[in-house]
Parts: sequence; C-alpha cells; structure tokens
Amino acid sequence: MKLLQWREDFQISLTRLFLNLEFQLGGLSKMGMYNVLILNIISPYCGYEGEMESEFKIGYLNIDSYRLGDKIKWADGIAKKPHQRRPLDGNFTGEGYVECPQCLKDFWLKIFINNDTLTDVTIDSSKTGYVK
Repeated sequence: MKLLQWREDFQISLTRLFLNLEFQLGGLSKMGMYNVLILNIISPYCGYEGEMESEFKIGYLNIDSYRLGDKIKWADGIAKKPHQRRPLDGNFTGEGYVECPQCLKDFWLKIFINNDTLTDVTIDSSKTGYVK
C-alpha cells in the first residue's frame, strides 16, 4: 500500500512540475486541467476489481486527488460555470474518465456531489470510451 501511495504522490508531483514548466514557457493554454478521483471499482470489460483513478473536471482544477467522502474545492473568480464554481447547495453531477489498469480499456463514470461532498459514482454505459 505504501508503494502505491508513493507512486501516486510521485506521479502527481511530476505532473505539477511539468505544468509549472509549461506555464513558465507559455504553453499552459494548450493543456487541460483536471482532478483525480481514486476509488475501488469493477471494470465493466474484464471484471477486474481494484483501485483505479478517474480524471474529472469538476471544482477547482489543480490535479488534486480525491476519494469518495472528500469535500470538493470549488473555484472562485473567473472560473467556468457550471463545473468549476460551486453550484446551488453544493450539489452537482458530472463525469469522470477511467482506464482499467488490467485490460487497458476505458470507460466513463457519473460522479455525484451532494452538499460539496463526493458521494457516489456509477458507470455510465451510455457513453463509449476512446480505446477500441
């Protein structure tokens, strides 16, 4: 478990370093920012059950890591609506993108936020992934 946490922290540190370098070189406008939801889920393709990462664009986008039960940080100022600013009562349903570490196929999630807290996810079978 500690190795997995170290890997996760290392990946996030490298990504933030890269983004800082991109910003200093003026290339940030070409990159999309997101956050990461770490959760246990079952792949709808191969049945693998385990910890996976879902990239999502909700709240203050800073490549922050979240887990179900965490409170989301919302953006202030000139943030894009509706997915970055705090919605009425802190309730929002958005989407997340996942790639299974076992079969490498991707799928989409619906992410539910109630009262500013990440409360639940469901697999969105109506939306197809990019990997064929």
